Amino acid sequence: QSYVRITLPPLTDAESSFLKDSYGNEFKFLRAYGLSIYDNEKRAEGRSILKGFI
Repeated sequence: QSYVRITLPPLTDAESSFLKDSYGNEFKFLRAYGLSIYDNEKRAEGRSILKGFI
């Protein structure tokens, strides 16, 4: 079984501002969508959702 490491780019200023104003932080945003900040695949999914708001 092989694993692919997913690295995520830093949040943009707009993304960071949206998260802070609307959810408090990325952890709380991900939890609102049933995703985990500790799983980079789920975190990447959350980033896709986030981009839909920006």
